[in-house]
Amino acid sequence: MGGNVNIFGEYCGGEIFWNSSNVLKQQPEFSTCFLNTVLVWVPCGFLWIVFPLFIWSICTKRNVKPLPLSKLNVSKGVMSLLAAVMVGLQLRHVHFSDRGCAGMKASVAFNTACGIKIATFLLSIVLQQFQRLKGIKTSGVPLAFWAILVASEIPTLYTNITNQGKDACLPTFEYYVFFLFIVVQFVLHCFAENYKHSENTEKSVKNACPEENASVFNHLLYEWFTPVVHAVYKKTFDIKTFWSLPCRLKNETVGPVLEKAWDNEVTYCAKARYIIQLIEDNDSGADSPTWIGYFYCLALVLFTSGSTVYHHTSFTHMLVLGLNVKSALMALIYRKAVRMKTSGNQTTAVGEVVNHMSVDCQRIQDAFTFSGYSVLLVVITTFTVLQLWGLMGIAAAGSLVVILVVLPVVGFIGIQQYKLQKELLNLKGSRIKILNEVINGIKVLKMYAWETSFINRIESIRSKEVTKLWKYAWLSAISVVLSMHTPFMMTFTLIAIYVSTSPTHSLQPRETFTAVTIVNVIKFAISLFPSLVNGLVQAYASIGRIQAFLRTPDINENNVQEIKQAEFAISIEDGDFAWKEDRAQMILKDINLQVNDGELLAVVGQVGSGKSSLISAILGEMERYNGSVKTKGSTAYVPQAAWIQNMKLKDNILFGKEYRQKKYLKVIDACALGPDLQILPGGDETEIGERGINVSGGQKQRISLARAVYNNADIYLLDDPLSAVDSHVGKDLFDKVIGNTGLLKNKTRVLVTHGLHWLPMVDRIVVLVDGRISEIGSYAELMSHDGPFAQLLHQYMQDENENEDTDAEFEGFMEKMRHDLEDIKSDGGLTTDDDMYGRCNCCVKRKGKLRRRDESYELSRTVARTVRLTQDELPGDGAIKPSVFLNFIKAMGFAPFVVFLICMSLYQGLNLYSNIWLSVWTQTNVYMQNASSVLETETHRNAYMFYLMIYLALGILQGIFIYIAFHLVLTRMARASGKLHTKMLESVLRSPSSFFDTTPNGRIMNRFSSDVDIIDTKLPNNFRLFSLMTFSVLAILVVISILTPVFIAIMVVAGIIYALLVRYFLPTVRLMRRHESVRRSPIYNHFSETLTGSMVIRAYKCGQRFAEEFRRRIDDNMKYYYASVICTRWIGIRVETISNVIILVTNIMTIASGLSGSEVGLSVSYATMITITINVAIFAVSELLMDTVSVERVAAYTSLPAEFQADKMPPRKHPPVGWPRTGKIEFKNFWTRYRQGLDLVLRGITLTIRSGEKVGVVGRTGAGKSSLTLSIFRMLEATSGTIYIDGVDISELELDVLRINLTILPQDPVLFSGSLRFNLDPFGCFDDDSIWRAIECAHLKQFVLGLEDRLLHECGEGGQNLSIGQRQLVCLARTLLHKTKVLILDEATAAVDIETDDLIQDTIRKEFNECTILTIAHRLHTVMDYDRVVVMDAGCIKEVDAPQSLLQNPNTIFHGMAKDAGLI
Repeated sequence: MGGNVNIFGEYCGGEIFWNSSNVLKQQPEFSTCFLNTVLVWVPCGFLWIVFPLFIWSICTKRNVKPLPLSKLNVSKGVMSLLAAVMVGLQLRHVHFSDRGCAGMKASVAFNTACGIKIATFLLSIVLQQFQRLKGIKTSGVPLAFWAILVASEIPTLYTNITNQGKDACLPTFEYYVFFLFIVVQFVLHCFAENYKHSENTEKSVKNACPEENASVFNHLLYEWFTPVVHAVYKKTFDIKTFWSLPCRLKNETVGPVLEKAWDNEVTYCAKARYIIQLIEDNDSGADSPTWIGYFYCLALVLFTSGSTVYHHTSFTHMLVLGLNVKSALMALIYRKAVRMKTSGNQTTAVGEVVNHMSVDCQRIQDAFTFSGYSVLLVVITTFTVLQLWGLMGIAAAGSLVVILVVLPVVGFIGIQQYKLQKELLNLKGSRIKILNEVINGIKVLKMYAWETSFINRIESIRSKEVTKLWKYAWLSAISVVLSMHTPFMMTFTLIAIYVSTSPTHSLQPRETFTAVTIVNVIKFAISLFPSLVNGLVQAYASIGRIQAFLRTPDINENNVQEIKQAEFAISIEDGDFAWKEDRAQMILKDINLQVNDGELLAVVGQVGSGKSSLISAILGEMERYNGSVKTKGSTAYVPQAAWIQNMKLKDNILFGKEYRQKKYLKVIDACALGPDLQILPGGDETEIGERGINVSGGQKQRISLARAVYNNADIYLLDDPLSAVDSHVGKDLFDKVIGNTGLLKNKTRVLVTHGLHWLPMVDRIVVLVDGRISEIGSYAELMSHDGPFAQLLHQYMQDENENEDTDAEFEGFMEKMRHDLEDIKSDGGLTTDDDMYGRCNCCVKRKGKLRRRDESYELSRTVARTVRLTQDELPGDGAIKPSVFLNFIKAMGFAPFVVFLICMSLYQGLNLYSNIWLSVWTQTNVYMQNASSVLETETHRNAYMFYLMIYLALGILQGIFIYIAFHLVLTRMARASGKLHTKMLESVLRSPSSFFDTTPNGRIMNRFSSDVDIIDTKLPNNFRLFSLMTFSVLAILVVISILTPVFIAIMVVAGIIYALLVRYFLPTVRLMRRHESVRRSPIYNHFSETLTGSMVIRAYKCGQRFAEEFRRRIDDNMKYYYASVICTRWIGIRVETISNVIILVTNIMTIASGLSGSEVGLSVSYATMITITINVAIFAVSELLMDTVSVERVAAYTSLPAEFQADKMPPRKHPPVGWPRTGKIEFKNFWTRYRQGLDLVLRGITLTIRSGEKVGVVGRTGAGKSSLTLSIFRMLEATSGTIYIDGVDISELELDVLRINLTILPQDPVLFSGSLRFNLDPFGCFDDDSIWRAIECAHLKQFVLGLEDRLLHECGEGGQNLSIGQRQLVCLARTLLHKTKVLILDEATAAVDIETDDLIQDTIRKEFNECTILTIAHRLHTVMDYDRVVVMDAGCIKEVDAPQSLLQNPNTIFHGMAKDAGLI
């Protein structure tokens, strides 16, 4: 260990650079040559080398306003200048003063050192001011320079102090002052500079993240996050004042951090090796100074502390990188969803796309958690093999062979897991797709009593998922065994080869425990290998799915050319259009159409003729194969099925436009929304539920029309907006909005309509037949000959002759049409334009005007606040209840869980004992070296096989126990996840309809997608990590406590500190994850809403606004995820710091204890593991608790209040066989409300509907009509009173029994993914003949026969593969198939064309002639031929009588309603 080094010669004035004999003393002495060269060159060289790169880095960043010249900035500059001055004074006094130190020579080295220091300090001043001018608040480069400089000057300070008694001189005093200045400078650089409040030029962000202004030290120690932890712990945390996401995470993707931080990890073993070497030297009698041992202990702790900072910094960057990648992917998927083809595309369902965003993006993010270890594993493996080779020679080849054998096996397992992941993700997509449809159609599904069928359908998919999860868990258990057993196999082969090739077959503690320490380093990295493989496998499968989604066709932006100046507002020339990229399926052919500015163009035709497709072609939604489409100006679009957002009614109308009261009130009045605002509880501040669930179909359509009108576009594309409103309201809308006297009279309007009575009032008419324009012209021109338009009109007149609902003005239209048709039939249709215009002008004048109410309506009622339908989801409060853990363990099975704990204890005990066995073995070899007899020596020499075989047996048992443990726990966790999903599914689908009214779909889907996926994948992975690290920590504590008993006292204190820290931080990480989970739901709500309304969004060209809202919601979610990440790093760095102190104390005690080399080796090898192990254990605990939040959220949905069930009450009588036989319905003093806390919606209803009677229920919006229907199906339960059907109290029946014996034809034709047969008969109760008869009666037989798969034809999501009319006919066939004595009609023909309406009404009259029919009528004419009419108002029955009787009495409400509608 001795020796002198003299490499600088005259440069140092002939002084020796390094004298080992002087250094390795109890009081070491350092040469001035060493102090003036290396210790000066290293810190100063660091700054000069980094300076140009640092300047370049600063210059490439965004330019901001310079920082002000603050006191802190000036102080830093002054300190640097004073330090330079003190160095100059030292140089001056050495050269020119008689106060110089004796023996101090002004060598070249000293002069150069002083010059370098002065130049470097001046450079630091320049650098500091450059940072200020560039707005850099804090930087690690200057801080690192001053830290290295202080550390480098400590030996010089020590030398000056030890020499002070020999020679007190002025340069020594000046050095003390100099050292004080650089220490102060280091402290000053620990603080960040900032703008003054009045000069802050950062982007205006409410509640900016404190990280933005944190210093480097605050960043490294996460001290800026401490106020959040403290506030949560003290329960003073306010979510409203919580900071926003840092700007760098909002708009930028953080590049990956190089693996330099990990290089320090792998050298733990090198420091431990020095300590063992020291003990061995002491054992052999070598005379080494004690301070060297303590120096190595201190160096090890300093190194581990630096490694701690690097580890957490790099880990944070990897997690943040994953966070940014997820954010970017979500934005990319959103953009794709807005751009991709929707209509006519059946390849991607809404549920599947939501699954991409909720599951796939999360898995890709999770892959980044341990991705840094992929490089680390290679580095550590290489380092380990090299270290072992240098230590034990050829024996290291055995360890290399083990690694080369294990890695391909793990790779093979990874391939199998990848295949399973692909299948799992496809199954998840299918399950979420069906579930999304079920939730969207839950009202109809409950009325049909189809919950059981769909529960079974979803559970059949989920059972396949659980089977795949079980196989995945089995492979994961094997992977865990390989990863955890690899260090043992490496150690065994290493020792076996080493002792076998050794001449004495001996095992020395130095080699043994240094090797064990080296292998322990790789053990940590390998223990994370399964997590790394799982993450990469899952991410790779998800990337493939997202790529497939991103490859789906987009809307071709060149389908429509937007031009500013043109002759026509809309121009289509020789256009051929199709939905798919298949010329054989052309929908529109040879389209030539020019629409003038300000023209009102009507589009008419039979069902399936291409009317809606023509609108889509103008919007650019269809693929254009030939011709051109040109539009001039902005476009507004009103779809046939109104798209309503989950927001205030007012915001739905404004649609991002600025509020202007006069314009707004005018639009409200024109769109006939005034009376509705009087009824709605909050006026226009009322929140509209998802899909407009709390407003009628007519109200939705009028809101959609009001949105278009307020938008003030140049072109209006109106896809049959009048079909869903009452006739008198439709007439008002045409006159005041659409027609040539309405608000849009100067706009270009294209109106698709089935109401042919509007046609005389339009400018031109386009007639479509089989996707071609058969005729185009004015009404008079088309009526001048017997063409397709005249034939269509003739069919319409035949349908209208059967109705008695036309008002006075409409009757004028009808009379004119009849005359025109007679002229066509008699003289060939020679009607002149003058005649047409003359008649048309007469028609425009009203013969009877609708009464206009004089009362003024209040837009927001009496209070200017939003009336919320859905409430914000609240995160849980406090600790996760023990019942959550117990219920999950119960679902796993208590017995398997106990066996797992026993096996893990045995594994860890055997692992511990195997190292003790090595210690015993090495002690035996020491004894062998001191043996007195050759025989005894030979005996011990031959005993190595015994020790080796025992060691092997211990390893085999470890492998067996760890496999049993993880096979049991991982497979049982898969089963528990399946059970939780089943309970949640049944609980949700059995919940009352009020739950779905007040709970956004995204909130429910969040549970079934993200939370279930976390329980499926992340929870088992983190539990595996948690259990391994927890048992490892216990083993480490046991070993060190046995070898160093004093360590027990230290660990008691440390344990208390650990417990307090964990208790302090757990509320924060739990709260942040809860908020993050809650704020996922708004993302999915907005995303699902965007998908369903993408055509409207594209038409209004407001995609950018929706994207900004989406990004805002992502940021709102991500800030809580980021906070949870920082929280885990916050606790991690503090726990590791305590662990580093424990290492220091343990090693010092070990050195001072006089233990043998083998015992020291065992103690040090475990001590060096405690930092990593405890840190990973804390990380695993944090992740496990955050994952348990998902278990908590799912568990909360397993115990939702269920619909009232008769089986929960004492046994009641079952209905008679064949009930109901007559269909008699009796209401007796029936009262009900939608849910607790709301007003009553039905008040004292008493009504008897006789068998076979046809009764219509009418009333204005909010009168209680739909509530009456819902009460019959017990969607609303009685608060008092009863309903009897055939004398049976329906409240005593089970819901399924009741609902399956009633029949309803709903207004909205709800279909589900699956075959046509499944949509007709989901339970499989009917044979093919019965189904075909129902199809024939529903006028669908020819259509179904024309399908390739006939009854097995895939209907697509929501029935999108069928037209709206066809969907309604399928619902009619379903009604016929499930025919009962009671039929409820909820205005089933309100949204269909005339032809479909006629078919449905005809079928109902024939097939349900003997049934009791109760019709909820929004149009009075549909009930004019009924036996009786029930008039409702404010939840009460006001009138009951035959329609004609009520019409004859002018004092009746029904008479007034008929008069308002123009029926009398």
